[in-house]
Amino acid sequence: MESVEQCQSFQRRLALGYCRLVRKYSTSGYSLPVQKVITCITTDLSADLGLKALAGKLNVTPSYLSSLFRKETGMTLTDYVNQQRIAHAQHLLLNTSFPIKSIAQQCGIADLNYFVRMFKRAAGVTPKVYRDSAAHSQHLEIVRNHKEESPFHLIGHLYLFIDGFVRSSASARLTSNGNRLRDFYIKEAFAFIEQNFQNDISVEDIAAACGLNRSYFGKIFHESMGKTPQEFLISYRMTKATELLKLTDLSISDIGNVVGYPNQLHFSRAFKNVYQISPRQWRMEHGGGKKT
Repeated sequence: MESVEQCQSFQRRLALGYCRLVRKYSTSGYSLPVQKVITCITTDLSADLGLKALAGKLNVTPSYLSSLFRKETGMTLTDYVNQQRIAHAQHLLLNTSFPIKSIAQQCGIADLNYFVRMFKRAAGVTPKVYRDSAAHSQHLEIVRNHKEESPFHLIGHLYLFIDGFVRSSASARLTSNGNRLRDFYIKEAFAFIEQNFQNDISVEDIAAACGLNRSYFGKIFHESMGKTPQEFLISYRMTKATELLKLTDLSISDIGNVVGYPNQLHFSRAFKNVYQISPRQWRMEHGGGKKT
């Protein structure tokens, strides 16, 4: 790519191609307007997803779209949008170190206070508590359920749990310049993955997009995210795969292609490593499409 404009144009073409693929194989029980609006919502949660804006994109009246969507899906359009935004927020809270304000913006909610209230209504806790609890509970779960481990191993996890609890109770501290720079690299990496996960990309490609060598990038990524870049890429792809399994009738092979796995066997194996069941079984258990 020789210019920013060319990169942006390429990204738009990728997004449009993804949308066309989803629309082509959308759940057959839905009408075309509902298929289109679901695609608009799930492919860009940061956009204006108000009833009026979505109706305008489809050239239908807001009242018609509202009535049709509720009739076919069993929920209001607003509830569906909020459900998708909260699900995406939970994914980002657990898998990234992005500030909560940044996560709110990526989910299409500019008002941080409103985002926190909406998240708490849906999840029962604030975004910060949700993120901290997930991290702390991992250590406590190990102490509780892995008593066969050595005492030193268990004590280490107990100390990590206590340290996390103390840190979450303490007042927020100013972030150092080094941490801000690290966060910038992580955001660049996440943006690159988000825009290119459907392509054959490697950790080297992600590091290069951030202007870093692979070794240093892997180190700061693991320190920030608690997992390797490769683990995060797989997790991101599998999350996208579950969305397609539930919301579309794409075949397992097509879904694998969409999320960066041209080989169906490799996709099924990677999916099972994450969810302990095959894509087909996951789709059946979660009421997704029927084609395989």
